[in-house]
Amino acid sequence: MAHFSGESKIAFQKAKNSQSVASTEVVQVFKSARRTVLRKLKPQTKRHPALPRLQ
Repeated sequence: MAHFSGESKIAFQKAKNSQSVASTEVVQVFKSARRTVLRKLKPQTKRHPALPRLQ
């Protein structure tokens, strides 16, 4: 592995941190998507499943 200078080490650390943040965001998105799918799997009454619900 290449030797890191101090600056690139910091950049690498920042990249690692942002990567972990991104992965937690992905988990959140996945959870909400799963919830939406579960909601759509439930029998629908008086609502078209393809139309997004307007708040």
